[in-house]
Amino acid sequence: MEEIRNTVISACTVSACISLIASVSNGTRLGKSVRFIGDLVLALLLITPFINGASLSELSLMPVDTGYSSYVTEEQYRQTVCREAEDNLRSMLCAELESAGIEYEEIEPEMHIDEQWNICIDRVRIKAGSSDAAEAVRSYLGEETEVLYDVAEKNP
Repeated sequence: MEEIRNTVISACTVSACISLIASVSNGTRLGKSVRFIGDLVLALLLITPFINGASLSELSLMPVDTGYSSYVTEEQYRQTVCREAEDNLRSMLCAELESAGIEYEEIEPEMHIDEQWNICIDRVRIKAGSSDAAEAVRSYLGEETEVLYDVAEKNP
């Protein structure tokens, strides 16, 4: 990594020198020759790390993991997306039931994300005073979605 850093510093220095000489000797033969030689040196500086065996992974602009990683694993990302999708589905189902005038106590969607990143609804658990809520959710999501209905306790 130190070699890459040194190469970048050298390339910047050579570029600055080329620009300075080119501006002083603008349009002369000397200026064109210096520019040509400077461009060759710059190209050589840029390919030297690859000639010496540096890989593209060493050129990555991603921060190096220091143990205090702020990056999320794929599984953590998948779980976060799934939680967000469950929250969004819950909100949509609540709005649908409220617009239909159907009372419910609780709606709990269960979802997962498969290997192709498809969001799949496994089942929806609903606690309501009548089975109308379960039927409304089933008609909204489709018959292939499992809807589990629990009777809500009635308050006296």
